[in-house]
Amino acid sequence: MKVFAIFISGAPATGKTSLARNLSSELKVPCFNKDSVKEILVDRLGYSTREENLRLSETAFDMLLYTAFEMSSKNAPFILESNFRTNETLLLKELMQSTVYSVISVFLKCDERILFNRFMEREASGERHFAHRSLGVKTYADFLGLIKDQLEFNLNMGTYFEIDTTRFDNAVFKRLLKGIKNCIA
Repeated sequence: MKVFAIFISGAPATGKTSLARNLSSELKVPCFNKDSVKEILVDRLGYSTREENLRLSETAFDMLLYTAFEMSSKNAPFILESNFRTNETLLLKELMQSTVYSVISVFLKCDERILFNRFMEREASGERHFAHRSLGVKTYADFLGLIKDQLEFNLNMGTYFEIDTTRFDNAVFKRLLKGIKNCIA
């Protein structure tokens, strides 16, 4: 089996975290996601402004990047999941170009209206951690503004999968898993 890294990205509410956890379980490799790191930071440090929240988000990514560096220095497989921004993608690409990894990018997309409805339902549920509640999204236009730089992701290296999660089911997951297993065999 090749040493591999899987990067999962997409807009909020596309199903990134669920997919990453399922792949981690199936492939028996660790998964690290930015939201979990950010939640720990917010629990410890708190925030009072949108700018502070954004700095915590940037710090969470820095910690993911450090984790990827450490994992790659040990030639250990791993999964990173986040709504990677363009500058973050460039940093990941720079890191991975210096490794022998088989790189797999998975980008999740969804019909934007359905995505907006999922996002608003999740926000209204009260189950979302405080770290993610400073977004100020009230309308579809607000939501489109939030996700405008999250509508594409590709490290332009290794293998790329684009998955539509509008109607994501177990069959779609199994096809993706089979594709990934073929890449790392």
